[in-house]
Amino acid sequence: MRYFIDLEFIENAKTIDLISIGIVAQDGREFYAVNEECNFSKANYWVQENVIPSLPVKNDPAWKTRDMIAFEVVAFIKQEPESELYHHTFGSLCNLPMDEKPEFWGEWCAYD
Repeated sequence: MRYFIDLEFIENAKTIDLISIGIVAQDGREFYAVNEECNFSKANYWVQENVIPSLPVKNDPAWKTRDMIAFEVVAFIKQEPESELYHHTFGSLCNLPMDEKPEFWGEWCAYD
């Protein structure tokens, strides 16, 4: 299965802080999340002008903690049904078998 990914993030000489992640699976499934823990005050001018205004409103369900984003990305890749999702810990979810090896594709995928 191919997964097409795009991330937005704040980057400076000391850190990279995830803003958002979008994934579209080859089978048409989609995942999107915004990091509610991101420190937007560290964003450069371009990010402030072109990324932050396009984010969903703060009460949108896309806003999640980093841990929840990590958990849900693994579940998305493992194709775990939503009804079963929260019966797992992060570790047990990571240990679920996969039907095939995922491929990640993107414009700047190695950087993202």
